[in-house]
Amino acid sequence: MRRLAVGVFLVLMCTAVDAIAQTEGSIRGYVRDEQGGALPGVTMTVTSADTAKPRVAVSDQEGYYRLLNVPPGDYTVTAELAGFSKLVRPNVMVRAGLNLGVDLVMKLGAISETVHVVAETPLLEMSKAEQAVNVSGELQQSLPLGSQKHWSEFLRFAPGAISRDATNNQAPVFYVHGSGITSSSTLIDGADMTSAINPWAGYAALPEDTISDVQLKTSGLDAAAPLGMGVAANVVTKSGTNAFKGSGTFTYSPKSWIGNNAPAGGTPESASLKMPEFAVGGPIVRDKWWFYGSYRYRSGTFGIGRQSDQVADMKALDPQFTPFDNNIGANILFAKVSGRVSPVHELSAFFNRDATPYESNGLFNTGAFVKTIIGGEGVSARVTSAWSNWLTSRVAFSWNNKSAITEMVNPSATSRPVFRTAIPSSGQLVGVTQRATLSNVSSASKSPYTKWTVTADTTMYKTGWAGSHEIQAGVFLQPHMTREDTIVYANNGFALEDQVFRDATNPAAGIVPFHRRIYDAGSGLLAQGHFADNAVYLQDGWRPTSRLTINAGVRVDRVTRDDDLFTLRLQDSWEIGPRAGVNFVLTKDQRNVVRGSFMRVHEAVNINAQSASGAGTQGSGAQTIGYRDLYDTSLDGTFRAVFVTPAASPVSPNRIIDPGYHQPFVEEWSVGYRRQLPGQASLDIGFMTRDYRDRTALVEQNAIYSGSVFQGYKNPALNEIYLLTNNQWNWPVYRALEIVATKQTKRFQTVASYTFVRPHLAGTWQPNDPASFIQPNAFAFDKGLPSNDNRSASTNDSINGATSSSIEWTEQVARLSAVYHAPWDFTVSGSYTLQKGRWSGPIMTRLSASDPQFGPPTVTLPNGRVVSNPLATTIRFANATRSDGQYQLAGLHYLNLRLGREFHLPPDRKFAVNLDLFNVANLGSFQGFLAGANQLYSTNYGRGGEIQPPRSVQLELRLWF
Repeated sequence: MRRLAVGVFLVLMCTAVDAIAQTEGSIRGYVRDEQGGALPGVTMTVTSADTAKPRVAVSDQEGYYRLLNVPPGDYTVTAELAGFSKLVRPNVMVRAGLNLGVDLVMKLGAISETVHVVAETPLLEMSKAEQAVNVSGELQQSLPLGSQKHWSEFLRFAPGAISRDATNNQAPVFYVHGSGITSSSTLIDGADMTSAINPWAGYAALPEDTISDVQLKTSGLDAAAPLGMGVAANVVTKSGTNAFKGSGTFTYSPKSWIGNNAPAGGTPESASLKMPEFAVGGPIVRDKWWFYGSYRYRSGTFGIGRQSDQVADMKALDPQFTPFDNNIGANILFAKVSGRVSPVHELSAFFNRDATPYESNGLFNTGAFVKTIIGGEGVSARVTSAWSNWLTSRVAFSWNNKSAITEMVNPSATSRPVFRTAIPSSGQLVGVTQRATLSNVSSASKSPYTKWTVTADTTMYKTGWAGSHEIQAGVFLQPHMTREDTIVYANNGFALEDQVFRDATNPAAGIVPFHRRIYDAGSGLLAQGHFADNAVYLQDGWRPTSRLTINAGVRVDRVTRDDDLFTLRLQDSWEIGPRAGVNFVLTKDQRNVVRGSFMRVHEAVNINAQSASGAGTQGSGAQTIGYRDLYDTSLDGTFRAVFVTPAASPVSPNRIIDPGYHQPFVEEWSVGYRRQLPGQASLDIGFMTRDYRDRTALVEQNAIYSGSVFQGYKNPALNEIYLLTNNQWNWPVYRALEIVATKQTKRFQTVASYTFVRPHLAGTWQPNDPASFIQPNAFAFDKGLPSNDNRSASTNDSINGATSSSIEWTEQVARLSAVYHAPWDFTVSGSYTLQKGRWSGPIMTRLSASDPQFGPPTVTLPNGRVVSNPLATTIRFANATRSDGQYQLAGLHYLNLRLGREFHLPPDRKFAVNLDLFNVANLGSFQGFLAGANQLYSTNYGRGGEIQPPRSVQLELRLWF
């Protein structure tokens, strides 16, 4: 078996093909004479001032040529053949991952004669059925996309992308086509620089002038794309050339330039910034080795959005409270070396450091209680080889330790969340409408993670098998990703004391504690483990005719996940992801293309990082540390009700692992039509349907039910014991119509998109969900769906776990970005976004007391422990189904504008002054909801929260040399 595995590996490495086009682009097409005959042996060369070396290829017997591994840039294509005039076609714009079709006609004549072809740059993908948008670094730098200036602002161009512009971290949050917050993949120069903790872009930071081009693939991904159900971002960084070039930028946006769109007395989610940045590139050894480096110092503040009535309550609860901001300060570095090892081999390597310290206090904190460091270091090296005109290969290595470290400022104080009211449910009291958190947060954690990746691929081009073939194969190996989560509880384990107003209408009347949580230890190891994803993929781009390309491929991943704390294998699965696509050019001028695709793409491995103890899957964290919950149910100062949650251990685990547990996946069908219009414009119309299947689920196994009555637990030493499995019972369905339009000329560039979505939840209740006992007919769910985030396993409690809707199911989003290079070196640009308002999620109500038909509020187990009855909840869906009765927030509008001017300085320098205005109208729409906004019994019912960032002005000074 071992010999067979080695043999398969060698075959893949030595006889197949590349995924190199994932990073660079390609130019391909047919060369013919004036009578339409094929011209073999034509020498094709592409050159550009943006790159260090030309690319060369020779046309085959059918006159077909392929110029692969072409970095993004503006190229001139030259065709030369004895007996024919030399042909030159300028202004061919190559983009990351885009396969351009450029057909050429050569005329008889002396090779000393030159024919210049004037034609529009091709814009359409000719070889793949994917939906993708390319965004150049220059375009992003010309637009006022976001005040935080994180590189991931590129994602605002992705069709179907929904943004949430909270300012409590360094990067915005994006959701694409119903995927969760972190269900995306990002390659930087082909290297996986996402954290092993999750693939959110905020774990990777780059100086702005580092990026050359980005391709955003949102549909029809091929088998070479890493696992991840959302957008596949392909970031290409700049490289040095034979000329020394660089830039310096200073961005300034002080608090005095920021408005306030919160109601009187509230505080906005603002972002101030003071950020110098430098970049330079050039030769180390001319024509052989080059360097590029960039640096950014990021400092500023993040305003914490608070409602006016909340600020008033916080001041009443803590007379010393004054609204404050979170501060940030970070050094971000990128360094890259590239060069020719030999005429066949090219080497590229980079180092990135982006550890970003910042204060991470939430909107309820009355003081600066917590700090976080996010990010770390990453390295990558890649060797690209062009063995012949028909065979290329790549081998790459990358490593990173992108992590999250959180610390309490004063760990000796108990956290004291304060609620307006508290209601009885299942023998306990539940806080309703939180108003503040006093003294401290309840815990802080350290999560150092590491990941290293090895990729290798080859590309072979073959003609004569009923057309031509591009056979692609490769391996994507992540054999050892590590996980370690350490937690420190406040006040040596007495971490939490929930409190409630004495008078729900008057916070000045004082507060009363009603719930305490005391952990058995002040700190501990929540989770420790390692996991791996080792994949092989094979695909073929078959071109039976010059107009038709059929892509078929498969990706096979073996995923393993081990809990080292409990010495238990959680997952050992083979994930098979087939891909199929058809791309057909309708017209001879290559301006009309139709496409269709199917794909099964599995969730990124570093998202569903489960553990045998449930670390990271429940609100209270892992149960490697036991705890006691004490309740004063009568609010008389005596905590009579005590509920003990035992710690899980290797001897007594609170998880059962399904041996068939595997990665969640999405199945997508899509069709589309592309057209290149006159004037360097394009239009793409597409439709897709996505089924999100086999999401991670926890199904309770320990409870004893007699009909609809809870009677206790089979194993009285523990409470719930969950089966870690895949949710076969219900799944979200995402259906969308998308329209994307682009235009690009020397003076004007624009990208516009519109997405219309119809989501719903298919299937039925998960087993042992209390709702299936209490309200079995309320399952229907076609708006206001919950989070589709696989980082946390979904338990079987739809009633008590019902929250407001999640943003990824936003039903309509429209985006427009445009740049106009006006006369006298002025630049006018802007971006506009409209997102339809979110639905509230299921409307919840409550009973005055639990319903006795489901058993008493508490049950005494045979060992004497008292436990809560999960069916004795007083919470109910207020309407016949979860969809009925929901309300919707107003739509969210953003308009950002820029006015700038360039000044040309001798000998060859430029200086630019740009003034950006964000949220021009200073609108204060809600991006989400206050806690309890879907609860009829909460004073927050019907109230939006998380106000969009206010109007702000930002000055940017930039020098190119």
